[in-house]
Amino acid sequence: MSTSLPPVLYHIFRTPLPYLPTLALQNQIHAWQLTLRKSLPPSSSQQPDILLLLQHRPVYTAGRREIEGKEVEASKLTRLGADWVKSDRGGLTTFHGPGQLVGYPLWDIGRMGVRHSPSHSRSLSARCFVDKLEDTLRQYLLLTHSIPTLNPSPSPGLFLSPTLKLASLGISIRHRLTSHGFSLNVTPEPIAWFGQIVACGLPGVSAGCMTDELAKAGWTGGEFALPVESVAQGVAEAFGNRFGRGMRPLTREGLEGLEGGREVCDAIRGLEEEARGLERWEATPRVGTWLGPV
Repeated sequence: MSTSLPPVLYHIFRTPLPYLPTLALQNQIHAWQLTLRKSLPPSSSQQPDILLLLQHRPVYTAGRREIEGKEVEASKLTRLGADWVKSDRGGLTTFHGPGQLVGYPLWDIGRMGVRHSPSHSRSLSARCFVDKLEDTLRQYLLLTHSIPTLNPSPSPGLFLSPTLKLASLGISIRHRLTSHGFSLNVTPEPIAWFGQIVACGLPGVSAGCMTDELAKAGWTGGEFALPVESVAQGVAEAFGNRFGRGMRPLTREGLEGLEGGREVCDAIRGLEEEARGLERWEATPRVGTWLGPV
């Protein structure tokens, strides 16, 4: 079923983005996609699926299952130099920041399908979508960088060992439209921030990163010599391969023919300009100094 769908439009942001404005962009795109779905026939090739690939400024996010009673932890974490945000995604508290690739697939899974025979197929389930997303990252790491991960994973995400986690997943699905997505640690920058929390509610599990694994295998490029942007491009291509979709860079020209498309492009450009205008983020958590009462 998916082979008849239009190419996925993807965009790679070059500057780490603040979390809340990025969440607002996701919600804007979600509302726009829902409006298009109602106004266009189901088979229309004009309904765009979008993949946003980016890094965030340092931020801790809480999943929807653990919003209550988090005020003390939120105060502590913001004093480290990161933001703290309530989220409507699945999963528990995690960290996003520079050195980590974050992907937000904003896709209509209601028109994607699993074919059981030449004459029968069914819509892609939420569980199947998450499994395919996880497998996309697993295959990218193995085929492109020779980094193996546990299969099956001991919990959602990708693990290098039972106690070392490389990638996290947290998906929200409303009206069969997906938002939120995955995070993949590329460089060591996120690791110190993860050390301040029990990430994803998994005690005894630490964060790993791609460059550390490459170094163990003899790579001499250095811990910051693997640009997150190049990983983003490779992951975009891996999504196309795994889901059987073409992948095309998102451009203004590609959306201008759709009602509301220009506004989406303006919102993307505005978010990039906002990010470039912000002060430099904290490179490491402010630990080792007295932070006052919490």
